[in-house]
Amino acid sequence: MLKNAGDVTDPQGCPKEDNFRELYEELGNKEKQNEIRSQFPSKHHCFYLESDPGCCDVFNFPGARFEQWQGKMCPLNPKHPERISKERQKFHISKRDDELIAIASELARDVKMNPRIVSTLTTEEFYAASLYLDNQEFQNMKAQAILIANQVSKLFKKK
Repeated sequence: MLKNAGDVTDPQGCPKEDNFRELYEELGNKEKQNEIRSQFPSKHHCFYLESDPGCCDVFNFPGARFEQWQGKMCPLNPKHPERISKERQKFHISKRDDELIAIASELARDVKMNPRIVSTLTTEEFYAASLYLDNQEFQNMKAQAILIANQVSKLFKKK
């Protein structure tokens, strides 16, 4: 049984336990876990972990409701393969988005420098460049609006 909280992949920990990292280090040790909980009485604590100090790695609760998890890792454990898979998926999606933004940025720059290049772009490239330019324009307008709002606010504060 791995009890090293540093190996927990999800920095958010368990959604049912605010002190997940500290308690996970003491997995199986009810007394130590209770000491930690007593230091943080106003925090949310996992009912299951309070009942069974080792349930993060081996979930053992009676009843049909829990049947699918009996003897398995708690599905909320950050080390659970499904949660790790979801976190990796999110990372790959954001990495892919960053790559697409970089490509769209290059295309937009090329179009600005040479508008005739538009006729050589594929539909997808044109769409990506258009979206990027629209977003840039929106961000610029938003920044200008904030600047104007701040200036107007300063004028009214002086009066």
